[in-house]
Amino acid sequence: MPSHFLFQSPVVYLSIPPMPRTNRKNFSEGLRKEIWKIFWAEVEKSKKSGPADFLSKFLTEEEKVILEKRLAALYFLKQGESLRETSKKADVARKTVIFIKRGLKKLNYKKKIYSKFPKRNKFQKYPASYGRGRWSSLHS
Repeated sequence: MPSHFLFQSPVVYLSIPPMPRTNRKNFSEGLRKEIWKIFWAEVEKSKKSGPADFLSKFLTEEEKVILEKRLAALYFLKQGESLRETSKKADVARKTVIFIKRGLKKLNYKKKIYSKFPKRNKFQKYPASYGRGRWSSLHS
């Protein structure tokens, strides 16, 4: 057995290891400030209770990078950039940009539709195969 397999040391991280799906592309300082300014303005507008710094307590640095990229994609979409350009500038997948763009158009809730009469189930899960009631599913 080769000796280099016997003396491998375990990996020791001095800080939190990076997330595997993130890229370390940095934005300019001005763009970062504007993105965060828009984000905090939106948080302040929300009517949820609690201070606005709740996110900084719960998000790791990697999650903040991911959030910055999504906010940058939102910023570029609002500026009128195409999906491809937004994907390149914000360094996110096109699928993420499409998800954000659809989120801008959709409502935040599902509209409930109420009816006077509930729908009846025409078909039973397992109708009787013989005996009394085997034809009742056709008449109801």
